[in-house]
Order: sequence, then C-alpha cells, then structure tokens
Amino acid sequence: GQRVRVIEGLHAGCCGVVLERAVLWECGRAVTAVVEPEHHHDVLLDEDEDEAGPRRISPYQVEPWPRVGQQVCWLPGEPNAIATVTSFHGGDDNGSGYILSRRLYASPATVEAMAGGEVRVGSWVRLLPPHPESSPELDVSTARLPDEPSIKDAQRMLHELNLHDVAEFSSEQLHELVTFPYYHRVPGWHAPAMSAQPTPSTHPHSWVSASAEFLPLRDVYVVRGACTACGDCLELECVTMASHDTLEPLGSESERDPCCAHCNHDHMFKCAHMGHAGECVYSCPECEVSGSSDGESGASDDDSGE
Repeated sequence: GQRVRVIEGLHAGCCGVVLERAVLWECGRAVTAVVEPEHHHDVLLDEDEDEAGPRRISPYQVEPWPRVGQQVCWLPGEPNAIATVTSFHGGDDNGSGYILSRRLYASPATVEAMAGGEVRVGSWVRLLPPHPESSPELDVSTARLPDEPSIKDAQRMLHELNLHDVAEFSSEQLHELVTFPYYHRVPGWHAPAMSAQPTPSTHPHSWVSASAEFLPLRDVYVVRGACTACGDCLELECVTMASHDTLEPLGSESERDPCCAHCNHDHMFKCAHMGHAGECVYSCPECEVSGSSDGESGASDDDSGE
C-alpha cells in the first residue's frame, strides 16, 4: 500500500501504489540481480487506475513519495506553494492523508488569538484581512465563519489538549487538531485528552464535546516567532492535511530555478529582520518566459548556466 514515485525508466515521474512488494531475499541471500518477475514490485500507477492492472517495476527504480521530510507542491499549478511532509495519517477512508507544515508571515494586526487574549509565541491564531490567506468571507468586523470555533470552543479544545493558549504546540498536538475528530463521529464516544484514542468500551455513555462539531480543522496557524527588533512581523506555522492526489513532486533544483527563489504573497508582511535577506522577489522574466513556452526557455537558461 506504500505510495511511490518512479525515478527511472519509461514511467519516470509517474506516481502510484505498491500492490505487492518485490522478493529481494532468497535462500538466505539478498537478490543482487533483478531479473525474475518476483524481483519486481507490482505497482499500480495513478495513470493506469482505469486500465488493466499493475506494472512490474524494479524496486531500484522507485522511491517512496511523498516521504517524511520531503518538500512537495501542495497547490497544483502553483510552483511556489511548497510545504514539508511531516507524517502520514492513516485514518479511515475519509481521514487519511499526509500532514504538511509550512511557514508564512503576518503582521500583528492581521492575526487574532483563537481562544482570545494576547497573541504570543505559541498562540493558536486565525488570519484576518488583508492577509492573503484570510477568508474572503471575513470583513473588518472579524466575525467568525460558520466552521470556525468560538472563543469558548477554542478554549475547550485547548483544555482537551492540556494546553493554555500561550503554550508551545508540539507537532503531535498540531497533528491531532487536523486528524483527531475522525475518531469521534460515533454517539457514545467522548473526547478525552487528544493523546488518547477513545473506544466504546472506555467511554460507553459519553458524547463528544461541543467543540467536536468544528473538527477537523482544515488549517491550524500557530505563532512560531515574533520580531523583537521592530515588533511588526510574526512567523507562523501552518499545519494541514492533504491527500496524495493533491500533491505534486518538485523537480530538480535546476528545474526549479529561478522559481524556487520566489516569495509568496504573505511576504508582504515580512520585515527585514526575519526570513531571507534582501528584497522579496514575486516574479521574474525568466519564469514568465518559461511559463509561456512550456519550460523550454527555462531549460535552456539552466543548461547555459552549468
């Protein structure tokens, strides 16, 4: 069931799932030559899902994808929408996917503590206009959206995590906010501390707390840093969950240049003291030409620079 990406051969660049693993250990010895059918993985490529069966591919021609620690494009068609895979969540059919983490910037005026109070390092926050990732449905009154927990519900969620709003969220706790609720849809189950998965036998007569109706959280934003020099910039971590079919692999470094140097629109709130040095670059002639010619110009520029 492991997802892989083909790195060599006819189907290089294609992704799929391993249905049957190759036999690479026979008669007490490792297989050094991949020659027999059983020495190959049976891989069902995504492009073949509507056709006849899996393909036999050498285990040395595939790599796990996405793997923990790997950077991926999480918005198809947006080359600068890059996130890091932190773990795989194998929940039910509607709740499995990859946990992604990414960093972005905001000004103190464009964030609000979900549970109320002062925004500090470690606070769980919501984004407000004019931040580019705030919901377009929000207005200057900062009214909460229907799928956003109230301050009271947010406080209850933090209590279930045994946290105060100013506490530092661990990666595990952030993951639970985007995956936890898939285990709490059955009447008779109670939402205990999020580190424990409830069962009907341990919680036979309880019901989920009111906060569960807002879970799972699509995105969780936590303040990871604040500029001490000017006080006008916050660094946020966003944790979300995505299915494999919404992720795209990144190319090689040469294929990503110069686009890998581009800044996302949240960098309008980045101060000179945080993040990369120098002015932000949002577009460049090279990538615009490359995009209009299906990458041919970008490839030639890369070749000439080697």
